[in-house]
Amino acid sequence: MICRLCLDPGISEDFFRNNGLDLCAACFRLDPTPVLVERGVGVVWNDTQSHRLLDVLNVVTKPSLNLDLGRSFHARITLPEVPHLSFKFVPETLIHKAGKWIRDEPEVGDLIFDKRVYVRTETPDELRKYLAEDGVQSSILSLFSNVVANNKTNSVSLLGSVLEVCVHKAERQDIFNEQKLKLDVVGLILPLLNSEP
Repeated sequence: MICRLCLDPGISEDFFRNNGLDLCAACFRLDPTPVLVERGVGVVWNDTQSHRLLDVLNVVTKPSLNLDLGRSFHARITLPEVPHLSFKFVPETLIHKAGKWIRDEPEVGDLIFDKRVYVRTETPDELRKYLAEDGVQSSILSLFSNVVANNKTNSVSLLGSVLEVCVHKAERQDIFNEQKLKLDVVGLILPLLNSEP
């Protein structure tokens, strides 16, 4: 078995599966940035703690009452080559559902994905091929799981050679998993690299 990230053919028993991608233990546990850079990918990660709305109010209210509004995660990925593909994915809302009467949206045939993700693209045939790759739909669904509802900046987009991911997770600090989010982004990057096995 081959690790899909570092391309190490030596995976035997110590491998992990993330959204349909087989990864060696090191790639699963460690920051994927050095391996991506080695493969010619530019990577910028930005993870920020959102403000706690009641931190100030806790002084005058019960200290046990603490609403954590979650965290934001941003990734800007520069691919070594420009794919013949462009897209923007956002969590589907009622407005998107209503807009389907006006604007045609490519459906991929997966009921869960088509129901939860709104797609815009100028390259529908290439997009369908991309979404058929192992791990892509699962990575998008994972990135959009537990996001702050109706936040207009939750998106995954590819324009030219730049893939941008912005999600606002409604997760407390203690369960926020930055490594998982990075591996979800890796699941979007790998099919876009020409050196894929």
